[in-house]
Amino acid sequence: MVPNMFRLLQCIRRYADSGDAFPHLANGAKYSSTIITIWLASANRIVGGSAWRSVWVTSAIANSCFTSLWDLLMDWGLFESRAKHRFLRTELKFERTWVYYAAMITDVILRFVWITQISPNFFSFGYAVHQATVAYIAAVLEVLRRFLWNFLRVENEHISNCGQFRATTDIPLPFTPPASPSADSDRLPNEFEHDYSAVAVGSPTSPRAAFIPDTP
Repeated sequence: MVPNMFRLLQCIRRYADSGDAFPHLANGAKYSSTIITIWLASANRIVGGSAWRSVWVTSAIANSCFTSLWDLLMDWGLFESRAKHRFLRTELKFERTWVYYAAMITDVILRFVWITQISPNFFSFGYAVHQATVAYIAAVLEVLRRFLWNFLRVENEHISNCGQFRATTDIPLPFTPPASPSADSDRLPNEFEHDYSAVAVGSPTSPRAAFIPDTP
């Protein structure tokens, strides 16, 4: 809960600095729903009863739907209307598109992994499984989900930075070299040509003659 509280405060601060309600307040609402869901899960575990469980399950479903949509639309930038591949975005860094589809399905499934904690015995296929074991497996799956989430999140952030000129994929030279001219174009016009190869440094016809002092 503590990391979500820090992220909520960060979203409020970003809104106070920029004045943009979207996406900062919307992102803050996402973390608020996560905090409420965690609090209801703790209350259900401590107090118990069908009423608390119903409220917790309802809140958890809403939070999972909210966070899943935020992952796909905002964090990963998918579902662009002009994308060549359906449900993806116009610019992709991974060559194989099935990676994105697999990540989308996996992320949504793992967002709902908390369902296993409602009835651990139901998901244990008849084997007696302690609730702490189920909670541990759910925590490991959440770590794997975040590991997967990081790849597409960093990719989308890099594409966004390049699109807003906060980063660049190519570093151009400060000057573009002109096309190589032909050999004839390198020659000066005849009126500007002068042969200084046979002119002595101290001779009157030398360009440097006027700057050489006379000897006694």
